[in-house]
Amino acid sequence: MLSLPRMKTYDEAVAVSKQNGDHFFLCAFMLRDWICNLMSGTLLTYHTTDHRPCDVLQDGQAWRGFCQLFSDDKHFFHALNDLFRFIQYDDRFANALQRAQVPLLIEEQLTGRLFAPQPTHSLRLLRRTAEFWCDWLDAIIHLEIHRAIQAHKRRDPPGADDLAIIGYPMCRLPSVQKSPSSKPGQPKPAPAPRKPLPRGFASLDRPSPPGEEIETLLIILQPLAKRYHWTASDCFTVIMELVRHPARGFCWAQCDLENYRQDELGLPPLEPDEAQLPDPLAGLALACKVCPSDSPPS
Repeated sequence: MLSLPRMKTYDEAVAVSKQNGDHFFLCAFMLRDWICNLMSGTLLTYHTTDHRPCDVLQDGQAWRGFCQLFSDDKHFFHALNDLFRFIQYDDRFANALQRAQVPLLIEEQLTGRLFAPQPTHSLRLLRRTAEFWCDWLDAIIHLEIHRAIQAHKRRDPPGADDLAIIGYPMCRLPSVQKSPSSKPGQPKPAPAPRKPLPRGFASLDRPSPPGEEIETLLIILQPLAKRYHWTASDCFTVIMELVRHPARGFCWAQCDLENYRQDELGLPPLEPDEAQLPDPLAGLALACKVCPSDSPPS
């Protein structure tokens, strides 16, 4: 992959852009700063005595920051193209943005609507695409920080994994240890040998603590809850559909689930129960693709 030039300050980024005759490098510097601030802000939200978020997360933070960077509608098409160029570089912040585009690519496969900006796309469509991308970036960062905080609270041994395990295709749910079934009166067969997980997936190979899978689903699917205006009932239905090993006594009443989302995860409130989910099947289909339950490739 490509590597970005050394740019530690704004002035250095301006100099690199002038040297290369390419305004993109200044744009890349600002994009890195934007994503870095999102990560820092999320981490500060968890900087409390009980490690619970002290503010609402995934409330449009990334989109507001993006609009501040690219406030001129006349150049919005070029701004969106800069995002696609930025994710081609080997950079931690570009990698987060690259992972955040995966749900949009999945939706492109489901609907046939092109995700990448086209000259025929209206400004409204371009802005909606950018906003969806920003919402998934918020979710990616939230999940990374949340899992890092939970690992710290459990005093998990340090490893070579990233802050969070994201990328198959977007979000790997915690591993489920299952034993093969056996007929009555017969000894249980030995478990089938497990394929080694790829680099960056090692933390999913150990038993997950109670509720981690549900927390993962609630955090990573918040963009869909926002987009499809899910009520507490809608969200509960989706979680019940996707979760593979429910933790006994963990958020299995609808009211408890909504309280947990807000109090423990800092997620925005859902729509009131009187609201109706416009297209639950479309939202659920995308959710199932974003959070697959099969094993990652070795």
